Parts: sequence; structure tokens; C-alpha cells
Amino acid sequence: IARFFIIFPEHRTSVWILDLATVVAAIGAAATAIALNAEGWWPVLTTLLRAAFSIALVGGIVLHIVRWWQAARDARARRQIEWAALGLLVGLVPWATVVWLPRQLGIEVDPFSWMMVLPMVALPFALVAATMEYRLWDLEPIARDALSATLVLVIGGFAFAVTNHLLVNYAGGFGSLRNLFAFATGVLLVMLLQPIRTQVGHFLEHWLYHGRRPPRWLLTHATRELAQVTEPRELLSRLTSTLRDGLDFDVVATYLRVGDGAFSRVGSPEGYLPEHIPASVLSHHFPSSEEEALAAAGYTLRLTLDRVDTVHGLLYLGLRRGLFPLGSEAREVVEAFTAQAAVALESARYLDDLRQQAEEYRILHANTQRIIESSAAAILVCDASGRILSANTEAAGIFEVNAPELVSVSLDSLVVLPQEWRDNLPLQAANAEGRTKDPLHRRVIMAVSVLELDSGSFNGRVVVLQDVTELRELQDRIRDQERMAALGRLASGLAHEINTPLTGISSFAQMLGEMTPPEDPRASLVSKLVDQSFRVSRIVANLREAIRGGGEEMTILDLASVARNAALEAARSLGAADRLEIEKSGPVMALGVTGPVELAVSNMVRNAIEASDPGMAIRISTACGEVWAEVRVDDSGPGVAEKDLERVFEPFFSTKTDRGGTGMGLAITRDMISNLGGEVSLENLAHGGARATVRLRRWKESEASS
Repeated sequence: IARFFIIFPEHRTSVWILDLATVVAAIGAAATAIALNAEGWWPVLTTLLRAAFSIALVGGIVLHIVRWWQAARDARARRQIEWAALGLLVGLVPWATVVWLPRQLGIEVDPFSWMMVLPMVALPFALVAATMEYRLWDLEPIARDALSATLVLVIGGFAFAVTNHLLVNYAGGFGSLRNLFAFATGVLLVMLLQPIRTQVGHFLEHWLYHGRRPPRWLLTHATRELAQVTEPRELLSRLTSTLRDGLDFDVVATYLRVGDGAFSRVGSPEGYLPEHIPASVLSHHFPSSEEEALAAAGYTLRLTLDRVDTVHGLLYLGLRRGLFPLGSEAREVVEAFTAQAAVALESARYLDDLRQQAEEYRILHANTQRIIESSAAAILVCDASGRILSANTEAAGIFEVNAPELVSVSLDSLVVLPQEWRDNLPLQAANAEGRTKDPLHRRVIMAVSVLELDSGSFNGRVVVLQDVTELRELQDRIRDQERMAALGRLASGLAHEINTPLTGISSFAQMLGEMTPPEDPRASLVSKLVDQSFRVSRIVANLREAIRGGGEEMTILDLASVARNAALEAARSLGAADRLEIEKSGPVMALGVTGPVELAVSNMVRNAIEASDPGMAIRISTACGEVWAEVRVDDSGPGVAEKDLERVFEPFFSTKTDRGGTGMGLAITRDMISNLGGEVSLENLAHGGARATVRLRRWKESEASS
């Protein structure tokens, strides 16, 4: 034993003096047993051997304490010494406590003395384990279990020995009650041993881990804390601090898998550690060439945080307290802990991915809304039936409501849709014409595209409307102007062709009038023939000037007089002069040209006569205001349909196509008056019939003076 303590754990130490002394002592002891009459030396020899053993034991313990203190930076030697000390403690303390100490106190424990020899088996096992370095780094859990069992055995054995001594010496008169009391005491001790062992284990665990949490704490408490972290980098930071503080690791590094498959370091930058580690290190043992910097910094172990063949992160660990590697129990705990941490990390990464996707969706949705809102077209999101789900500002402007008010409204109630769109909107459509159902009757072009509202279900539609009212009106005006230009060329040619015979007719009529005496009954007919030929000539000239845009300078005219004459001529030509009711009024002075005004009033009167039933009156009136002078022609007909009030002024639109109407009269009338700076309008009267109004700018005497 002394020799072992001297050479352990340094196997090269020379102890020949001690070996020689041991041999001499062994020979001397053997000689006393062989030599005759040597029994008298036995007590002396026994005393010497006990003294030598005690001196060697105490010296070995002191020597090991000194060597343990000197091996502060040699973790392996220090742990071997601790293993040997554990064997001594477990092997000798029970015997010293239960056998030697009671004997010194005069207490006989012969029935239990043989049991105290059994723990001494731990002494050679511990010495062999220390020498062979067997489970060298598992000292803490083994020491906890061995010492707790030893202390429980010591406490139980000593208590039972003392109790038995008291019962034998002082309770002899109780008879069988003494045996019953001894049995009850034994049962009570057995019941108390397990809780005592648990409490002793907690105490030893607290002492062995220097007041820090044991490895099992990671599985019961730290795992629960990590499960509450939802951000991957924060989770790895918590893992680092937990391992560093809970298991006394001097260095801990964590790496998180990033998008390209590599691993990025988590934590504050440290120049001696790589910031990124490629995924190729997983196919090599630690340390690979990319991990040499980690090995040089004191890292000794790499653990993967993986789930279902997917590695989410890497964990690098150094030594515990800068000296000790992981023992088997601590490694199992750390591996189980990292497995739980991998689950938490996977959940955190998925949650982080969902959070990022939600943020990307929010940004995408916000940008989409901005794009939709900034669009010059009206955009509606509808379901397949046409129920509006959302609308942009332009759409609200077309329908003249706030955008939220359009939600849940049917598109069919807002726009005149094609017949095939009434039940369900098409999946795809473009350039479909429609009109709004509001009083403005805006003309729109519609395009439809399919939209996936629910996963796998294309039950939505995006409807884009473009207000083309002004564009269509411009196109109509251009088309009308082209028609008018063609008509003007035709009218100019016809006027030239008509003027040639008309000039002859007019000349011959004048000659015939000169040749016919006034008292001749045919003189009045000849006079009418001359007047009508002149009238036809004026109509052709006015029509040509109106179509060409006119070039005459506006003059001051009495609108009442011009209107009265034009109305009478138009009524006479249709044989309806007796149906005119001309309101008497004073002069109504306006700025204009007589020919176009006469032609406009004539067209209005003709239309009124044709629209009214035979015998019904046609009322002609004039009025003036601050700015305008007006001629009003009221008929007694059925009026004009509301939808046609504006269209009647379009070229080639006529409500009298069955009676030879060409649709040019009111169009020419409006253009002629517009060229004079005036207006022509048509409205229905409350009591029936329609009113056509020719409006010119009023002339005031102050204008002449100015």
C-alpha cells in the first residue's frame, strides 16, 4: 500500500528502499511463524505491522493530498488521485466507523463486523480503475452513488449496532419484548434508509459540483426554458450560456445553418473563431481542416443539432473547468439536452420562417395595395359570382362612392355586363364593353383574370375597368367629323349642281313675273315661285356655309324677328302655318348670323310639326337673360325618350327612319349654332311634348359703347 501511494500516479519513481524494507518485514513475519518458541514475538510483530500500516496509510494520504494540490493543471493525474481517494473512503470508512470506533467505545458489534469488510473490496477496484484510467471522467456520478450508499450503510449499521448493544445490556429483563423492539427498530431503519440516501445524494451532488446545477438539471429545467424561445439565434445564445454556466464549460460555440447550407456563428465576434463553417465538415470527424481554429482554441467536441436528417446547427464544447472532458453521464445528458435543443431549434426556425414569410406577405400585400391604389385603372377583386371583395380608389371614383361601400356589392348592380357574365364571371376576358348603371352612364372597358382565393380553388376574379367615356366621345366626334367632312364634300358638289339649274329657274321665274301683269290671277303663283327659288338658294348657301364652318362675320340681329320669319316659312312649306302660336315680344337682340339661325329655327319647327299630331299647336317664344337670348320651340308630341335626349344630336341618329329621317338635321343645327358660340338643347316638358331651345349670346348696348 505504501509503495503504491509513493509511485502513483507516476510509475517511474524508484522505491527500492521501501521494497527492501517490505521484503525484510515479510521475511521477519514469516520467520516468527516458522521458528519454534517465537510466539512471544507475535504481539510485538503485530504492533510493529499495525504501526507500519498506519504510518504508510497516513503518509500515503498526505502524499496524495500534496500531489493532488500540485496537479492543479494536470486533469488526468488529478482525477486518478481522486479515484484512489474514493476507493480509500468507501473501503475503510465503514470498517472504521462500524467496527473500530464502537470497539474503542466498548461496544461489541461482532455480528456485523464481517459485513464491514465487504466495502473494502472498493479499495483495490478503485486503485485498479485509477491505474487503468477506467471511466476516469465519471468520478462525480460514481462518487455520488458510492458515497451515498457507504454513508447510508455506515449510518444504518452504526445505529443498529448501538441499538442492539443497548438492548442486550440494559433490556435483558423484557424477554420477548426486547426481540420485538429490535425487529421494529430494524424495520424503521430500513424505511428511513432510502430517504436518507436521497438526501445524502443531494448533499454530495451539491458538494461534488461545487454548488452548481447537476447535469440532470439541464433535462428538467433548461429544456423547458429553451422551449419558450422562438428566435433561433436567441435560442442558441441561451444554449451557450446554459452549458457554460450549468456544466462549467470554459468555451462553448454555436453555429446556425443559413440559407446556402453553411453555418454562421452565433454570438459576439471573436477573431480566433471562424464566422462561417461549410456543411462539408459534417462528413469528417472533428477537427476537420475547417475546424482547426476551433481545436486550437480549446474546443474538443462537436455535436450536431439535427432533426430528421436535417442539421439545423452545430455545437462545439471545450473542457469542463478548463481541465476535464465530458464523462459518460455528462455526455449522455448533454447529448439528450442537445437533442431537445434541436427540437426547440427546429421549431424556432420554422416559426422564424413563418414569421419572415408573414412579414414578406405583409410587405408584398402592402406593395400590391400601393400598386393597385396608384393604378389609373379601376381594379376590383370579386368572387366568381361577381360579389366585390375589395376595390381601389379609382374604382370608387368611377362609381362615385367610397371604396369600403363597394365591398359585398354585386358587380352586375353597378355595370351593364354581357349576358354570359350574369351568372358567373369568365376566367379570362379582355376588351369587353359596358356602361355604368348610374345616371352618368360611363362607358368602360372590362378585363377579367382568374384569381386563387383559396388554396387550390380558382374562385376569384380580378376585374379591371377603364373609363373610356371621354375616349369614346372623342372617337365619336372624330367619326362624326369625318362623316360631316364627307357630307360637306357631297353637299358642296350637290350645291354646285343644284345652283346651276336653280339659277336658271330663278331667272326664268323673274322673267315670267315681269311678263305677267299684276291683275293676272297667275301673278301670285309666279311671285311664290320666285320667293321659293330664292329660299332654296339661301338654304343651299347656308347649308354649304354651315358644313364648311362658315366664314361670315357675326352681326347684331333681332332674334325674335329672325325666328318668326324662319318659323313661318318652315310652317308654310309643310302647309301648317295656321298651327303656329308665335308669342309677341319686343326685339331680342343677339350676336349671330342670320342664315344659320334661320336654318336652325326652321329645322326645329319642322321637327316639332312632324312630331305633333295633325291640328296640334306649335308654340314659338323668345326670351333673354343676363347672358343668353333664346328661341324656344314647343311641340305637342309624345316627347323624346330619356336615353335619346343626347343622342338625337349625333349625326345619322334619327327617331324617324321609317319616315325618311336621315339623322342630320339636329346635328347640323347644333354645329351651326356652336360655331356662333351658342347652344342647342332638347328637353321634355312636364305637361307633355318637347322643347327645343336655340341659345345665342345676348347683345347689350353697353357692348357697342365699349
